[in-house]
Amino acid sequence: MGTNYDGVFEGGGAKGVAFVGALDLLQQAGRWYDRVAGTSAGAITASLIACGYPATCGSASDCSAPGHDECIKGLIFNTQFQQFMDHPSADTITRQEKENCLLMQLLEKVKLPLTPKWVERCISRLVLNGLLLLPDFRFLFNWLEKGGIYEGEVFRLWMNQAIHRRLCALAERNDLPPPSAFPTFSEAKAITQIHLSVVASNLTKDQVLILNENTTPDLAIADAVRMSMSIPFFYRPVIFQGNDVVDGGVISNYPMFLFSEENDYVHNTLEELKRMNLGLMLDERIGSPEPSREMVLQERVTGAEAENERALLGPYQRVLHLVDTMLSARDAMHMKNEYHNRTIRLPVKGYSTIQFQMTLDQKRDLCDRGWSATADFLSQWEGVSALPPNPYAAE
Repeated sequence: MGTNYDGVFEGGGAKGVAFVGALDLLQQAGRWYDRVAGTSAGAITASLIACGYPATCGSASDCSAPGHDECIKGLIFNTQFQQFMDHPSADTITRQEKENCLLMQLLEKVKLPLTPKWVERCISRLVLNGLLLLPDFRFLFNWLEKGGIYEGEVFRLWMNQAIHRRLCALAERNDLPPPSAFPTFSEAKAITQIHLSVVASNLTKDQVLILNENTTPDLAIADAVRMSMSIPFFYRPVIFQGNDVVDGGVISNYPMFLFSEENDYVHNTLEELKRMNLGLMLDERIGSPEPSREMVLQERVTGAEAENERALLGPYQRVLHLVDTMLSARDAMHMKNEYHNRTIRLPVKGYSTIQFQMTLDQKRDLCDRGWSATADFLSQWEGVSALPPNPYAAE
């Protein structure tokens, strides 16, 4: 008979590929989830689980084969992450944003001799609109005025497509009403019976934002995950109920508290509080450091455009590395307390949060790390001795 957990998945951007290897072994060992919660990359993983995706489709199926999208492994291995670095479009910049932007304020301080003020204003608008035709300037505009280089819309639509496709298949199989075009928390729960909590950060109110069927039943899951993975300065924040919302890792990158104690976000019963929680942490302090942490722009952008994008991403990477270090130190505090025997530490040292150009070999390496760490956990803490061979290990 299998064992079900309440699962918590830490945020960590591209490093979250390691979850695939861990989930693969847990599934083969007869473990799965009744309730899940996650931040950023962990929110993506938790949402796929809550919407009925298995880790893999079984040993007889090559889940990493091109076009395979019926399991989490297939989705991750067949998705090019760099597509989620979608360039800002001039069409998304409103007239009010243009009128109130920093550059417009600076241009208005330039006084032209013998020129009426209204003419100066028209010239300033022409200059700004001309600059916004340049992709490089739109990166800078998004960074300074919107708080993030990239839009994140491609990811939102990809996430929703995956959620919708799986829920529709399960609803048809079980003779249930199909979900809406953008499935909500309440619709997913009705179809799979798996609770999902997505963690984001409300910058306006300086507080954690927990999104689930209790707090936001009619919110589209894809919209919630888009909020949760809004890495500061990398993706622009999402405006939700009048508030600026960013990556959940800013406030709670490892939300074990949701299932381990009474709180206002999840209605934990006494029986549920007794159920074992199992957290998957992306630990940057352990693992082989060979892979480069640097963001490499390949294929998608070339030439001068790539150089200008690197100019923006260069200083950003230094800030992000500092944030990663701070988050790792804070998460380590949890490990010293009550969570250490309920946490699988996945060794992701050497990989970056924004390493979106990732080869298949690198994905397999992360899966290998996830599988191996999970095998060690099951052996040490649950006494499991007979485990299947690691399919990701180098031959």
